[in-house]
Amino acid sequence: MLPSVQQWKFDAIAADDPDRALLLESCGTGAQLIAAITTTLPTSLRAGNVRLCRELAIDARGGYRAIVQFHVGAALFDWFFNGRSGYRAHYWSAAKDGLHFNGEIVARIRDCLLSSLPDEVIACNIRDNFELADRVLLPTAFFARSLVPSLSKLWWCVKRLACDGAIEQLAPGLAGPRLIVDRPQHWAAPSRNEHDAWLDVYGAFVTRDGLYQPKDPLGRAQKLHIVGEA
Repeated sequence: MLPSVQQWKFDAIAADDPDRALLLESCGTGAQLIAAITTTLPTSLRAGNVRLCRELAIDARGGYRAIVQFHVGAALFDWFFNGRSGYRAHYWSAAKDGLHFNGEIVARIRDCLLSSLPDEVIACNIRDNFELADRVLLPTAFFARSLVPSLSKLWWCVKRLACDGAIEQLAPGLAGPRLIVDRPQHWAAPSRNEHDAWLDVYGAFVTRDGLYQPKDPLGRAQKLHIVGEA
């Protein structure tokens, strides 16, 4: 069950920015949020506001994983992270609910990429904790393989790949008013300006022996359930 108006309040946000609070109060359902994300991704693709990456593992198991970065805009970013029907609200409900919602979004994003991209795409190899990048031609099938819903995850974009291959550090957007939730500590309410409101999708690392995610999805889900952060 998603949080009620008493369990997830925008009072501190309203005191700082009444218009933002009103938008958060008027957010749609979780299904509508998934639909909005699915609609936004093709728009961002057409506008050149999607970055496709292949990250080399630093884990001893090796392999590569897909990272997809895309622009969603300030309002959808706010709904996604801070709305009562949003991403973290599903984890607030229960770790398993958050995992299920996360998996649904990843599956829709993967399907959208497969239907929108050619068989091969220009992407960037990412190395050294997202500090170095170089261009590479990749089969789109790599993204389909890596973006398995049960092991992939979404979060706000912190280091964005620029069109020229440079790495742009984005402001965290965590310093503003917090969400008042029924937890021992209130949760950060990340916000971004229109230009910097991007999401990251991290796939699983692909190896000859199978797929893995260095951070256990259930452990991440349990932390999100308690403190709202990953």
